[in-house]
Amino acid sequence: MDGYRSCFATLYMALKLNRSIDLQILHFNDRFVDLLLTLNPLLAPTYGITRYPDRVFSVSRTAHVQFFKGLLYLRTQVDKLAESLLTKKQKEEVKFLKSAIERSLVREGIPGDVGFVLELGNKLSELAMLEYWFSLQPTKTGQDLINHNTRLLLLPAQFTHMIENFNLGIKRQATLTKRCTELLIKTVHGLCRPDLPITQAAKLSGLNREKEAKDLLGSPDFFVPALVEVVQSLRGIKVYLETIYIQNARDMDGIGGIPGAEDAYRRYIYEFTDSYTSADEFHALGIAEVERIQKELEDVKEQCGYRGSLAQFQRDLMDRSKYPQLFLRTKKEVVEYCENVVKRNKEMMAGFFDEFPTLELSGVLVLAAEKFTNLSISCRVEAVAPELESQRPIASYYSGTDTTHHHQGTLANANKSNHVIRKIMMSEPYLDGWALYSEYLGKEMGVYETPFEVFGKLTMEMLRACRLVVDTGMHAKGWSVEEAVDIWGVKLPCQRRKLKAK
Repeated sequence: MDGYRSCFATLYMALKLNRSIDLQILHFNDRFVDLLLTLNPLLAPTYGITRYPDRVFSVSRTAHVQFFKGLLYLRTQVDKLAESLLTKKQKEEVKFLKSAIERSLVREGIPGDVGFVLELGNKLSELAMLEYWFSLQPTKTGQDLINHNTRLLLLPAQFTHMIENFNLGIKRQATLTKRCTELLIKTVHGLCRPDLPITQAAKLSGLNREKEAKDLLGSPDFFVPALVEVVQSLRGIKVYLETIYIQNARDMDGIGGIPGAEDAYRRYIYEFTDSYTSADEFHALGIAEVERIQKELEDVKEQCGYRGSLAQFQRDLMDRSKYPQLFLRTKKEVVEYCENVVKRNKEMMAGFFDEFPTLELSGVLVLAAEKFTNLSISCRVEAVAPELESQRPIASYYSGTDTTHHHQGTLANANKSNHVIRKIMMSEPYLDGWALYSEYLGKEMGVYETPFEVFGKLTMEMLRACRLVVDTGMHAKGWSVEEAVDIWGVKLPCQRRKLKAK
């Protein structure tokens, strides 16, 4: 009997310890998410989090230093936990959290001293996404609107910090390129409308909630005073960019022109790949991939019955008179074609997958149809020769979307046992690696019915391989945009201005 008691006591203590470790992991995950959302609480509603109803993003050096120190402390705590006796699931959770912390630390560097998170950061997204981020916030109650007004009043201080960061970039010789600066000026111009009287610009702002203010507060102009301050601050940023910053913006298109560029690019590589693979290694990998895909494109071109050059074949595919069977003419035809592709894919997937998302892909089909603004180029042609920026190749988009980003992403987001950290810090290599694998799986499944569709799959592979060559070429080898476009244009059937934009 004593032996049984001892056994049960040991089991009880083991379960209690296991529960304690689970709670620690949960606490550390919560703390990490809190740290992230401190920098941009406007993203909280995206993940169903309501703890920051009246706050905006923080771009100050002080905020980033606090974030950096918080990550360092959290890392020491998680490292200690990792030394405990963990179950397989707990090891996976701790490994994911450690990776998330490391990626964030690498991105941050030491704000203002190592790395360029303040000086370069995401200036375009912080301003270009401003109206979208505010659109995510609730406006259903009077308190929601008061919170909205509070957030508006906090924006001018953050715009001041942006200028401080720009000045720090000038001091450290780490500025945006002239091209990016010009784009940023256009973005700010659209936000502050300097061609209009300031009160009118405030009323027309995408941040205004005139209807909600009228319905819930009885005052349609409730937000105008706060918006006047916002618009005034944005106009100050525009003047600063036009008169001071652009004079110091760098001419070199890649980041190679800034001090410490090699280390900065190494940080960017790790942030998006979870790997310390060197730029030279990635460049060589990209070149090897381009050569491999080029050979496969040549083979598939012959399977399509074409005897001319690959470049001429790619041009001919854009000609309706030469390949009329590849063109769809109306939105209805596009939707029907896409629905058939998705239906066929799903039937084939039944032999490869055990679990399927409850959310169907119909919404994506409607969205895709809306994107076909120029129906003189069909989705089938897009599958073999991407041309219009607003369109996606059906062959890879639908096999890829249904079996990868839609299939995997929807299942992951619907998994209630996953902590929200897995939604916020999804691994880029995993997401896109899974998508690339699924394009290969599509061939194994028989998704591609004609060599033209296989050609489309390979064309998208070529796009990604060229991106690898061009990205490393511009940022690690000093290529200009023009040089990158020259190299890219040889491999892809796309207008020069489209390549330049990419």
